[in-house]
Amino acid sequence: MLRKHNIIQLENYHSEESTCQACMRRHLCLAKTLSSNDLLEFDRLVAHPEPVKRRQTICRAGDNFDRLFFVRSGTFKSYRVNENGNLHVTGFYFPGDLMGLDDINSRIHSDYIESLETSSICELSFSALEEMFAIQPALITWLLDKVSAEINREKDMMYLLGKLDVNQKLASFLLNFAARSYRSGFSKTTLHLCMTRNDIANYLGMAGETISRALHRLHDTNVINVRNRNIEIIDFEALEALVQEGEDSLIVTQGIDINTVDKIA
Repeated sequence: MLRKHNIIQLENYHSEESTCQACMRRHLCLAKTLSSNDLLEFDRLVAHPEPVKRRQTICRAGDNFDRLFFVRSGTFKSYRVNENGNLHVTGFYFPGDLMGLDDINSRIHSDYIESLETSSICELSFSALEEMFAIQPALITWLLDKVSAEINREKDMMYLLGKLDVNQKLASFLLNFAARSYRSGFSKTTLHLCMTRNDIANYLGMAGETISRALHRLHDTNVINVRNRNIEIIDFEALEALVQEGEDSLIVTQGIDINTVDKIA
């Protein structure tokens, strides 16, 4: 159960489908490293809250960090609000993603995390995770891999904002979205943008009107097909070439292995 001072309080949700053994995302989370016996013990430590409604916030900046959130279904965004009240989107999270990793050191949440659609999460308290480390040391390697991926995502984002133009930023974002969608078991070509275009623009450091124009340019050149919030990727090679233009064959995937992108083309 989340702390009472959080924006919402989630009750633990019990059902056969909510167990780790029955979870379709188990291969994406740390449970994949566990034996059958250890998985039963792990399942007792994991909380499965009731589904989170759209626009509900599961934690906010300044809250004490005492647990990690694993996205089981749906999509979330993280954002910060500066002293002038300006909001900055810092990330998007899809099924299989672990939220809150960047707050392990400070033990204070630095971001707000908000659901973009009806979603479900798993919660694991950090004290329970430390307990599991003693039982199964392989979990430490798994967590370090996740932390490393988060660091690389931040580095890639700095590169994206500083080196790529508007069209390249959008192409990189779409490639990243496609790879993460495919990893989660969804379509590799048809993407549903549950986030608003203004959220995407904010994340990429541009104006909302700019992202709309860039989408229409890719649509008009038959690289993608835009239907409201649904985007069909028609030409993966064109998107990759756009990002590579003028660079040393680097596709900014924000934490996604480039081999994953190659496989979905």
